[in-house]
Amino acid sequence: MPLTASSRLPYSYRAFTFPIIGAVLGLSLLVNLVAVVQQVSFLTPSSRSYTYIGDDHPREAPIKLRLASLALSDDPEHYFLEGNQAVAEWNALHPEGQGNVFLGDPEREEQTPYQISMFHQLQCLNHLRSVYIHGNDQPARTEHCVNHLLQGLMCGSDMTLEEGGMGTRHEDGSVKAPANNNTHTCKDWSQLYDFAAENRRSWNDEQLEKEAELSRGTLFADLDR
Repeated sequence: MPLTASSRLPYSYRAFTFPIIGAVLGLSLLVNLVAVVQQVSFLTPSSRSYTYIGDDHPREAPIKLRLASLALSDDPEHYFLEGNQAVAEWNALHPEGQGNVFLGDPEREEQTPYQISMFHQLQCLNHLRSVYIHGNDQPARTEHCVNHLLQGLMCGSDMTLEEGGMGTRHEDGSVKAPANNNTHTCKDWSQLYDFAAENRRSWNDEQLEKEAELSRGTLFADLDR
């Protein structure tokens, strides 16, 4: 019988060591299995049901967004700061209903209103555009929008690497922004527009009146400037 490393070990040592190795391997497999289950549960939309009463509601709209690659660049033909075309294009970013949705059990007498954060951020950006053109006649609202956009940008944490660092200097001394034509991984925001539009088509007269009431005195008042 050939002599091996294991055969040279005392029996008592082998009897003590092998179960430990088996236990460690088993524990490692268990940890990896738990990690896989957690990843799957994170990627899979939750099937939990909510009452939409008080705090018992999901943190995000109940829709799974696709990812899309998009090269971002300056647009010299759209989204100016002022002018009739600018007002029309900026206001067109806000869907009918301003991104508000009513969610909850359809059997309940009253569903709960929510606003999707992306549309809130777009309204804030439009407000800041208006402030730049017309002056800051609503400082509290402007301060809210600056903070809301700041926190939204930090929350999104876009990790795209922009070539050129702070910018690229041309021969004439001018600086070109580095963000042009860099490909970003984005969420397909068209799905949110479709989701909000589909939700609004189901609103009854009471919900339409409630949305109009909630809109009074808010950012929506600035959308025609």
